[in-house]
Amino acid sequence: MVIYVKTSGRAYAKECQLFHGFVPKDTKTHSEPPPNIRVACPDARCEFGE
Repeated sequence: MVIYVKTSGRAYAKECQLFHGFVPKDTKTHSEPPPNIRVACPDARCEFGE
């Protein structure tokens, strides 16, 4: 699957949605937000959420 987005903030948000939606067994840790960008994970239950 290829997803195109215009900003790194949107890319991070999409990555978060995929991580929380699929709950991958081989990936234990959530990715951190990109440096120097104020963006939160869209999942409010997440430690990186708002």
